[in-house]
This record gives sequence, structure tokens and C-alpha cells, in this order.
Amino acid sequence: MRNTRKSATARAGKEALTLQQVMGVMQGLQEAMAASRAEQERILQDLAASQARNEELHCTNEELRRGLRHQSGSRETED
Repeated sequence: MRNTRKSATARAGKEALTLQQVMGVMQGLQEAMAASRAEQERILQDLAASQARNEELHCTNEELRRGLRHQSGSRETED
């Protein structure tokens, strides 16, 4: 009977160690997911800022094109 109890205890110790390892891996994965979410949020904020800047540049380009057309039209009328 003692052998059975010892082997059961030894198995339980190994299972507890394995469970600790699994819990450690899960904790590591949860931390990695949290870091990934934070990075994704930062990237989305950068993207939004970039899109806003692109829109500003687009509007500025359109204004410059209109100005050039206006200048070209004025020169043609002067000539």
C-alpha cells in the first residue's frame, strides 16, 4: 500500500508542477496579449494621425493647384 501512496503522491507533485508551468505559460501569454493590444492601440492612433495629416496635405495641394490655375489664367489674359 505504501508504494501506491508514494507513487500517487509523486504523480500529484508532478501534476502540480505541470499545472504551475501551464499557469506560468498562460500568464506569459496574457501579458503578451496585453502588450500586443497596447501596441495595436498605439498603431491605430498613429494611423489616425497620419490620415488626418494626409487629409490636410490633400487640401493644401488642392489649394495650390487652384492657385496655379488662377495664375496661369491671369497670365494668359495679360498676354
